[in-house]
Amino acid sequence: MYDLVISGGDSFTFGAELQTDNSVNPNPNSWANLVAQRIGKHHVNVARSGRSNSYIVRHILFEIQSAFEKNISADKIFVQVMWTFTDRHEFAIGVPTGEYDSPWMYLTPYS
Repeated sequence: MYDLVISGGDSFTFGAELQTDNSVNPNPNSWANLVAQRIGKHHVNVARSGRSNSYIVRHILFEIQSAFEKNISADKIFVQVMWTFTDRHEFAIGVPTGEYDSPWMYLTPYS
């Protein structure tokens, strides 16, 4: 069985559309958190609202690498991803932005 669940995605995986008192952390009732609760193992949810597929890949890979550094083998990691819209992009800028993922900035048609 698994020792770690890693989730990535956009606002649906984060649970931004769900009622909560805390808009900074992923909602405990998001689909990703409900699946992880069912599995009953440690869960890392790296989803954020409005982020791009490249953001999702970068953060999932970072968490997998972190798990390897903690001696968690690949067959003990469950990764679940909900991909986002293809019109979301990100780019790196040379100065700190103060955002969660600095120096990466995200850009969507609604930005």
